[in-house]
Amino acid sequence: MYVILLLRPVRGEPIADGREVDHAAYFSLDEIQQLTPLPPVNWEIAQRVLSPDRCLLAPKPLTNLNGAKFTLFVG
Repeated sequence: MYVILLLRPVRGEPIADGREVDHAAYFSLDEIQQLTPLPPVNWEIAQRVLSPDRCLLAPKPLTNLNGAKFTLFVG
């Protein structure tokens, strides 16, 4: 299960804690698209959250990196 929060930064840069998070940064949609590996679900979520219309509730069938198929609903 993914839980997505769209937040606005208050100040400063994100900092990884070295335990649960090994890298933290702000990314544009173009920068996200260049990440490797980029699991299909991560790309779909990024596009939905960062799109001007935020079409979050539209379901879409996806396949994860292990080949498992599922339908993504974001709301």
